Amino acid sequence: MQNTCKFRGGIRKGTSYLLAANYTWPFAVMEITNESICLSAFATKYVFDAGVILAIKKYDGMFSKGIQIEHNVDSIPKFVVFWTFQREAIIKCLIEHGYRLD
Repeated sequence: MQNTCKFRGGIRKGTSYLLAANYTWPFAVMEITNESICLSAFATKYVFDAGVILAIKKYDGMFSKGIQIEHNVDSIPKFVVFWTFQREAIIKCLIEHGYRLD
């Protein structure tokens, strides 16, 4: 699949859930291609090349659902969750682009 999927949502980023900053919906965007997953909000942009992604997992907060990306990029916070109202559509797009959910 060559096209790019784009989703609007929010991002929580930091060293852990408790020690993190939050960009709420609708201020963040997730873009999925075969080569990478990009998360952006305002002046923040994180690009996860397919080779640096260790795991992609469903993440459930108290009031919202998200996708957590575990990675090995030192310049990106270790804890990154993309909050979304479209989690099932994101999962479908990730699978179509060759990513595996744990």
